[in-house]
Amino acid sequence: MSSSAYLESRILSADPIELVHILYEHAILAVRDARIHLGAEDIPARSKAVSKAIAIIGELDASLDHKNGGALSQEFARLYEGNIARYRIRPSEFWAWFRATKSPPDT
Repeated sequence: MSSSAYLESRILSADPIELVHILYEHAILAVRDARIHLGAEDIPARSKAVSKAIAIIGELDASLDHKNGGALSQEFARLYEGNIARYRIRPSEFWAWFRATKSPPDT
């Protein structure tokens, strides 16, 4: 069974707690990949991995039940918001990406 088929099977058979676990697992993997790509100076691949991590964190945030979750759901919301802010692209990374993907301006 391929890894994507295995993941699909896990998702389809998962209860809500397991779904959250799967999301956390893949967010952690995406952040790890982003760090590896940054170390390799592969900014486009790093950006793709960061975007994936942000999308997963966004799904976790959207799944919070603020009506019934009380203070705990608010605490998770702050945690997710902080992590999304943390992984936004920094100006120095933008310029590294720009240099890697664009030809230098004519002088």
